[in-house]
Amino acid sequence: MDINALKRSIKEGKMLGCYSHAVVYKCRNGNYEIYYVDKGKDINIINSSLLNLGYEITEVFNYNKDVDKQLKNSESKSNFSLERRALKFAKRMHEGQFRKDGTPYVLHPIRVARNVKYFKKNSNHLDILCAAAILHDTLEDTNLTFYDIVEFFGADVAGVVLELTTDEDLKKEIGKSRYLELKMKNMSSWALTIKLCDRLDNVSDLMNSSEKFRIKYVKETLEILDFLLVNRELTKTQYRIVGAIAYRIKNLENMLSDEKYDYIRGIVLKKVFNN
Repeated sequence: MDINALKRSIKEGKMLGCYSHAVVYKCRNGNYEIYYVDKGKDINIINSSLLNLGYEITEVFNYNKDVDKQLKNSESKSNFSLERRALKFAKRMHEGQFRKDGTPYVLHPIRVARNVKYFKKNSNHLDILCAAAILHDTLEDTNLTFYDIVEFFGADVAGVVLELTTDEDLKKEIGKSRYLELKMKNMSSWALTIKLCDRLDNVSDLMNSSEKFRIKYVKETLEILDFLLVNRELTKTQYRIVGAIAYRIKNLENMLSDEKYDYIRGIVLKKVFNN
């Protein structure tokens, strides 16, 4: 491929959210190639490896540095609704990322936003909730920063997205289930609603996963639901989402015992319908 064409494709922001750098190098046969560096990997180690293989590094593009410029050059501050602008950002930032079943990753946050719309259709803040739902994985999985979200979507959306972003070090220290229990217990009501809608979508998609992962995820989900029902007063909407999660699990080849389902269903019905 022509080196100028390679550089143009990089400067246009292709795979902007997936990688930290793009390294243009010259092979021993004289051809030019691009090595995309995954977010989180050390660029110095990558460069050393390419040099040790006998490649000549022509130029290194820093996506972390260029992302702000790329976003400002897009139509981010158009007259589109907050949700539509968030969708445009999410499609761009999650480009090249896929779910375990091979579908484009961006379909997941879109479905989470759809769940939010269903359960919060009468909310006066639906635009903020949907935008945050669509962007909820961008701080974890792409090069979008908290300050980018503040600039383009406002502090409310950015704050919720930040709440929904995993602290990987703390998760490793105390374990995923315990981390999620404490996180969901203390997050804002807006963030918890989106987090529950996120869990609902993941549970709904479990049939596309391996049996081992499915059993592990269901166990983790039940532990989290049990903890929340005991340790946090949920809103009626949140109880409805918990009920929907339990119902989806119940239909996964009877993976949820009748006793456990009846326990969760009883609490949900009492809270939602004041029985």
